[in-house]
Amino acid sequence: NQSIWADIYVPATAPAGAYAGTFSVSENGISTHQIPVSLTVRNFALPDAPTAKTMVETEQNDVSRRYAGIDYPNPGTPEYALSLQVMQNQRLQAHRHKIALIGDDATQAQLGSDRPGADYVGVLSGAAFTAANGYAGPGAGTGSGIYSIGTYGSWQYSWGATQAALIAHTDAWEGWFEANFPAVERFLYLIDESSNFAQTEQWANWMANNPGIGRNLPSMATINLRDAVASVPDLGIPTTGGSTLVANPAAFQADVDAIHAQEPKKRFYMYNGYRPMSGSFGIEDEGTSLREVPWGQYAKGVDRWFFWEATYYKNYQYGLGDTDVFNVAETFGGPTTFNVDYGQLGANSSNGDGVLFYPGTDAIFPASSYGVAGPFASLRLKHWRRGIQDADYLALAAAKDSATVQALVKQMVPVILWDIPVGSKADPTWTRSGIHWSDKPDVWEAARARLAHIIDGQ
Repeated sequence: NQSIWADIYVPATAPAGAYAGTFSVSENGISTHQIPVSLTVRNFALPDAPTAKTMVETEQNDVSRRYAGIDYPNPGTPEYALSLQVMQNQRLQAHRHKIALIGDDATQAQLGSDRPGADYVGVLSGAAFTAANGYAGPGAGTGSGIYSIGTYGSWQYSWGATQAALIAHTDAWEGWFEANFPAVERFLYLIDESSNFAQTEQWANWMANNPGIGRNLPSMATINLRDAVASVPDLGIPTTGGSTLVANPAAFQADVDAIHAQEPKKRFYMYNGYRPMSGSFGIEDEGTSLREVPWGQYAKGVDRWFFWEATYYKNYQYGLGDTDVFNVAETFGGPTTFNVDYGQLGANSSNGDGVLFYPGTDAIFPASSYGVAGPFASLRLKHWRRGIQDADYLALAAAKDSATVQALVKQMVPVILWDIPVGSKADPTWTRSGIHWSDKPDVWEAARARLAHIIDGQ
């Protein structure tokens, strides 16, 4: 069996009405099946910039290794040019799915300068997403809207983690953005999942009290919101995991409300996702799982959803090396063993974690290579896009009938994220509470149809 997914892009200029066509299946050059396809175009268009904002990290060395066989090719070489082309292809693919990519500084920034690289400016302006650059799809000419500086804390190694260096570099970065792209959301990624709250607060405090223009640049770190409130109060963007264990949902909600009261100076992000708090990014999860994530994001007012990696083709964190991603499901976690009752088991083992793009060319596993420029979008990326589109429907419908939309949101995602209380982190029963949203695709399609009726007045 093989899943086939076809994207149909409907231009905003397409007249409303019913359209029909035929999908032909050929075997050995002979047409064997004719499948009728129908499409209803509504009398409205979704916004170019998505309501449910996202960001997904990807790195040039991951792409270089898989497509060119070299981790860090030298600039000016064919391998380097190939890696840059694939990175641009990924940006086009992500933009078609209403996903924003962030990267390491080697990919985005002009090395040695506190500003994005010349070829990345088009990603911010929207010029990279035009027909002249091979793009067709939603959001043509619209920029990505987000920029991560020093992703995963890499700034520490290039700048030096001193107060003087932090002030000087954040002044320069913020000055460039205010002069060129003041509307683009940006931040300095201080550190990832650190329990050294004192260090994180020191850096955040230096930025918040910067006497120069850099004080306007938000600081960001992946940290539980309750820990941030208690121990890192100067952090601009606390980014909390989707598996957050919450003993007091009301207190957590109060913290979120306090963040929103300070926007845009402060914002609240979440990242990844795990049942039962939200849908997960696991390969074996239901397709409706990732569709749920933007609904939860909309319901709870999460400013942006972060997925940690799109091209994690080498499992270096557990020392397992390169993953043959077309033949091995596990992309993250320790070595697995087979259990006759439960199948493959392993420490922190995850299927598809960190992989949303699949390589069209594979120099590491040539037997699995398709020999195309790539990338291939995962079906999980498609499902996530459906939820992101749903959030656009929600926003358009809420402008016409807020009460009905809020009732529908409550019906579709009645208990999510920090609504689920956990008395103790040692209590395993919270993972067995079950999801509180439907796993039936028709239920989600009916909800979208209801929103469409509200929008176009039917």
